[in-house]
Amino acid sequence: MRKFKKLKVRKFKKLSAVLVILMIITMTIPSTFAETGATDNGDSSETANVQKQDNNSDEGAVNESSTSKTTNVSSKKDDSDDSGSINVRFSDSGNGSFNYRLSTAAEETSKEVYAGKTSILAAHIGDEIEISTYALDGNKTNIDVKDAEITKQIAYGDNCKLVYIKITGNNPSVDISFTGGESLGSSKAVNVGMMRGVSLFRAPASSMSAYVTLSKYQYGYNSSGRRYYPNKYGLFTSGTSGVYGGAVFCSEHDRTPTMGSMTGYVMNDSTIRKILYYGYKGPAQWSGFSSSSYNGAYKVWGSNTNRTEIAGTVITSQALSNRFNSLGGRGTATNPAGLSAFMAYVNSQPDPGAQYTAYKATASGQDMMWGVYNPKGKLQLVKEVKNNKTLTEQCKNMYSLAGAEYYVSKNRDGSGYVGMFTTKEDGSTDPIELDAGRYYVKEVKAPKGYALDTEIYSVNVSSGNTSWVTSKDEPLFDPISILLEKTSDGTGYLNPNADMSGAEFTIKYYDSLDEDLSGLTPKRIWKLKTIKHPRDGRFWAQMREVNKVDGSDEFYKDENGIIVIPRGSIVVQETKAPRGYRVDSKTYTYRIDKDTNDLTMKLNFGNTPEQPNEPLVPNIGTTALDAATTDNVGSHGKKVKLVDKVSYKQLSEGETYTIKGKLIDKATGQPLIVNGKEVTAEKTFTVTKNNSTITGDGASGSVDLEYEVDSTVLAGKTTVVFEHLYYDGKEIATHADIDDKKQSVYFPKVGTTAKSRETNSNLGMPRANETIVDTVKYENLVVGKVYTVKGKLMDKATKQPIKDEHGNEITASKTFTATSKSGSVDLEYTYNSLNRQGKTTVVFEDMYHNDKLVATHSDITDINQSIDYPNIHTKADVKQIGKLKDGNITIVDKVFYKNLTIGKGYTVKGKLMDKATGQPLLVNGREVTAEKTFTAARNTGSIEVEFTLPAKVLQGKTTVVFEDMYNDGVKIATHSDITDINQTIAIGRLDVNFPYGGHGLGSVKTGDPLALGLTLMILGISSMLLVVVIRAKKRANEAE
Repeated sequence: MRKFKKLKVRKFKKLSAVLVILMIITMTIPSTFAETGATDNGDSSETANVQKQDNNSDEGAVNESSTSKTTNVSSKKDDSDDSGSINVRFSDSGNGSFNYRLSTAAEETSKEVYAGKTSILAAHIGDEIEISTYALDGNKTNIDVKDAEITKQIAYGDNCKLVYIKITGNNPSVDISFTGGESLGSSKAVNVGMMRGVSLFRAPASSMSAYVTLSKYQYGYNSSGRRYYPNKYGLFTSGTSGVYGGAVFCSEHDRTPTMGSMTGYVMNDSTIRKILYYGYKGPAQWSGFSSSSYNGAYKVWGSNTNRTEIAGTVITSQALSNRFNSLGGRGTATNPAGLSAFMAYVNSQPDPGAQYTAYKATASGQDMMWGVYNPKGKLQLVKEVKNNKTLTEQCKNMYSLAGAEYYVSKNRDGSGYVGMFTTKEDGSTDPIELDAGRYYVKEVKAPKGYALDTEIYSVNVSSGNTSWVTSKDEPLFDPISILLEKTSDGTGYLNPNADMSGAEFTIKYYDSLDEDLSGLTPKRIWKLKTIKHPRDGRFWAQMREVNKVDGSDEFYKDENGIIVIPRGSIVVQETKAPRGYRVDSKTYTYRIDKDTNDLTMKLNFGNTPEQPNEPLVPNIGTTALDAATTDNVGSHGKKVKLVDKVSYKQLSEGETYTIKGKLIDKATGQPLIVNGKEVTAEKTFTVTKNNSTITGDGASGSVDLEYEVDSTVLAGKTTVVFEHLYYDGKEIATHADIDDKKQSVYFPKVGTTAKSRETNSNLGMPRANETIVDTVKYENLVVGKVYTVKGKLMDKATKQPIKDEHGNEITASKTFTATSKSGSVDLEYTYNSLNRQGKTTVVFEDMYHNDKLVATHSDITDINQSIDYPNIHTKADVKQIGKLKDGNITIVDKVFYKNLTIGKGYTVKGKLMDKATGQPLLVNGREVTAEKTFTAARNTGSIEVEFTLPAKVLQGKTTVVFEDMYNDGVKIATHSDITDINQTIAIGRLDVNFPYGGHGLGSVKTGDPLALGLTLMILGISSMLLVVVIRAKKRANEAE
């Protein structure tokens, strides 16, 4: 029954919840419909539910169509209950408009009502509504309210009012009419002679009629940045042909604008012209209108949501009004957001010139301004190459389309001059602005490298368009041939028959006519060789394909394939002599600057007193170096490469030579023997222009010979490289000077002696900061060279580098410049050697030159490089065995040491340890210690340390003796192994009475494990026997 009751209760709770939800939905629906109700005239309307928002919000704007609409704006006093809201109806008639909003709502919720339109606001009885009105000039504002009362009215000038009303009934309405003055669409003419600022205009004949209409309004701001109703900005447009962008602007703000048909007159003021030209919808509209940095300051109040349009209209219109105000206009001067930046831009720009005209129309309302843009036509010329264009592109420095000049005139004979073109490098020109009409163009100055174009060009120019003229010029060049002859006055080395074929000439073409061609790079290089003429047996070279040498540039050719030389300069020089002869190094220069008849250059090379054609005499010189160090200091290694650079002179191009060399031991003057063999090298090479420098004195260059040697056996030696040059198996040059330093390579040698600064010997003294001084002696260094010695500390046992507490190796280095071949340097190593007990530290040293290893001394067994550290071990025993009359026992610990420094003072300190606990043995709460100080008389020896204490304390205990050795208060060695039987004393039972209640010493163990073993064995056997007896007794009982 109880379970059934619980079930009923749960079902009741669920049913109650469902009923509550249905009630909430039922209460919510009516309020929703109240907020979205239709207008009272039955037309479909657009509804905006607007709540109070932050003043910085841009929301709340509603687009309105051009047809009459009713807008319903809701106001909620409580978001949870709107059942008491009523509709307030607003209507507008006549020549003005107004805005309304709840006085407690954000300004963004304000709605604008135009003439002939209505709107609805959802409000409550007692709400206060703010209304701002705007009337055209001369109109009276009439406000008729129902179920409401006017609580306050504030007038702004002649046209605006700020009105507050309070809702008092259930069917409120507000009807506002504007009557008695200027109506929308009207315009009043004003006598031109009476216009304000007549001096600003041109003659009245310069006028233009336009029809102006109002597109939309945008409210402005006061100086504090708040919305200012009287300062409204209208976007006015005109369909009149010529009004640029169709944009018309107010020029006297805070006054009623003029609309309809009006006549504007030309203005000369440059600032106003630039404001219109660079302003909104102008020919060169300022980009800032579309920037959020400026238009973001404008809130959307009404139907216009285009911020670029809002900012552009406000800024341009107010800029005109401010300027016109300074010139005598009647408008109000303000500074809306972005105006300062716009005017800064306007003032930085040029006047638009005669192509742009500014107009201002004066009327009884507000003066209006607009602009007309009438650009002129443009004429432009481009120059091209008439023929042989490829040639001009290949020689750009001698042919340029830049600098040609053309006159432009109205008549064919050149009269009526209107301008001139000057061509650029690519043949283009800047355009010329001209009135529409026919013009004539003629070239009066040809560009560099071209003939003058004699044609006169006729062209028509139309307004707003660009017309083009194309002119073509012919390039200048010379058809030319060159004839070169080579002769000899006798026979020469390698050429007993005086064969002059194979001589080569280089002809360099420069695209320049300068007198001094040095420093310039030739555009093309032609290489010609002499061949024997079949008829007369003479040796000639000509500009023909048959005479061209491989690697020569292509000949220049015209469009018909004829070889030509373009405008410029050529330099001719012999670059290769016949076999065995020297070269004529004289150069010949010619310049080509105009079209001429065929020109032949005949040049004779050789057979002159200045060219005796002496034979070439080869000679060689060598420079030896180590490939690793790159100089004459030898590196250290099993396979060291030595490079001997053999330089040669006066060899003959195209000939093959062999260089042979060997290493000589300078000390003996005999070939260097390494691993039982001489060290030799040789190389055969052919002289070419790629590996040699070819001059009139033959070929010069160098060849590298490489020698591989094991330099680990050459420490302290100097080797000299001897070289010999062979041709056809015959030695023709040699270089073998045993004292020539350039042929010598020096291999350094180092040795070291290490000492501890504490002991001035190779025995170390453990310290937290011990310094090891290693004296590095060197031999066979090159004076003036820079060397670096680098070392590290090594552990002799592990053969690994010693590291500090941070894991870093212990190193030292020193760089020095050698002042003599032999000498020494000291390297110091400071490190914590406290943990080096019984160990040996070895110092390894390496010598470097140019960051390469050149010598080393790293022998782990070398005692001169080694530092040995102290070590101790102990042997403990009992001094008194038997009856102890005084009840005390003395333990004697014999301490053995090695690697001590003779003459140094040392202290050995010991303590007794309880092996069972691993802690110090205590007697009457105190540790049992002893120490002994001595001066070392030798490096290795021993001392005894005695510990006296009551024997009963040791009964049944195993005691271990720990010992430490000190020098100057620093622990340098220790022996404290709790498991070391040599340090251990075991005391058995005590069965002899002593005067002080003590007992005799029953058994003593002093490091001998045999007694303990026997005891354990006896105990084991006894236990086994006991088990056997017990089991036997049990079986006997069971048998009974």
